[in-house]
Amino acid sequence: MTPHTLRRFALPAGFFVLALLTGWLLAGVLPLGQAADEAAHAVRVDALSHGRLLGHREGTAGGFTTPPTLADVAFKSFPRHPQTRAERDAAEAVAWGAPARFIELGTIATYFPTVYLPAATAVLAARRLHMTPAQAFMTGRRMNVLTFALAGAAALALARRGRTLIAAVLLLPMSLGLAASLSGDAIMIAMAALAAACLTRRGHREWWAAAALLTLVGLTKLPYAPLLLALATGRPALPVRLGVVILSAALMLGWAAYNQATVMGITGLPPYDAGPLWPGPPRQFVAIDPAAQLQVLMEHPVQALALIVRTLRQETQLWPNLIGELGWLSITLPNWLYALWTCTLAAAALGLLVERNSGPTSALAALLGVTLSAWAVMLAQYLGWTQVGATVIAGVQGRYFLPLLPFLALAIPCLRPLRLPGLEAVPLAAGVVSAATVPVVVALASLLR
Repeated sequence: MTPHTLRRFALPAGFFVLALLTGWLLAGVLPLGQAADEAAHAVRVDALSHGRLLGHREGTAGGFTTPPTLADVAFKSFPRHPQTRAERDAAEAVAWGAPARFIELGTIATYFPTVYLPAATAVLAARRLHMTPAQAFMTGRRMNVLTFALAGAAALALARRGRTLIAAVLLLPMSLGLAASLSGDAIMIAMAALAAACLTRRGHREWWAAAALLTLVGLTKLPYAPLLLALATGRPALPVRLGVVILSAALMLGWAAYNQATVMGITGLPPYDAGPLWPGPPRQFVAIDPAAQLQVLMEHPVQALALIVRTLRQETQLWPNLIGELGWLSITLPNWLYALWTCTLAAAALGLLVERNSGPTSALAALLGVTLSAWAVMLAQYLGWTQVGATVIAGVQGRYFLPLLPFLALAIPCLRPLRLPGLEAVPLAAGVVSAATVPVVVALASLLR
């Protein structure tokens, strides 16, 4: 093996070891169900392990009809504060065999099932091997970690550009914290990174692989659909590229329409007065109302941008959340660790300015896709999670932007080619520090009482 080959595979190998080690430690120290939305994701995993692919609506609620076993483990395990021994024992005492019942999941019921396949496969195997539900829950977590680590290592081995940035994004405490849970978000982030890595190469097979991965990402969460613009350049002829993008977009819109018609429910709220942006007469609402919010945006088109600017100014926790707020976003890290990862991401992004790329056309298409996706993420939160007429978008979290960051490897142009051989060691060094720090912080925050 030549020195060049060794250097080429040092980053993927280092990433795999760090991701697997940190992820497995986090999966072990974080109480079951105490990751962001993990109880709802556990229902999706449990449902898929029983062969239930599609959600449905009952009354005004959207969700799944499935045995609630893993959900019972999650809800008995924690009440959103440090776990007690009684809570742990109650979670471990949950048994298989509960009858299926409808469980409301909100938008999580609409996610495409692909991102739950690894954990669901592990849970099914655990059930066949007569493990307890708590053991199956942990097995699903560790399968997610393994899948994330393998997909990330594959992305780094494939990438011809932006390897440092992709490694930094995937080694963030937030990324690994999601991977160490039953959430499908980490699998989606790894798929996005793999798609971006494929597009840094110029082969036909890599382009088609990226197209398939981006379609799955957009089917999972529609706001990421604009990332399809990154497919605008590549080896297939222009008519083929356009046809694939149109077909992928049609599949995403069709899946979204199906979910809107048959799965999505209504998010009820206590009665509230419409906010200042509401264009109609004074009115009270009792739920989130996407149609009314759309009316707000059509009446005030400029607000589509003003809302985003106002929200970014007010939500000061978006960046810390992107780097890592674990548990139910209640476990924060030391300030110096946030600074370390901020510098790591900045170094990786600046390194792209001296790293050769495919040219200004592909960079522009990728930048447009990232920008429109970020805009769509914010507006989706306004339409689906914010009270009607509000002047600030509710519920935006920094982690929602993680799938976009790998595409900066395509979007940031090269100003002057320059070789920086030591740059790839930066995210690995930060990852080593995280591996030694983050599981300890999580363990101390989750000590049994």
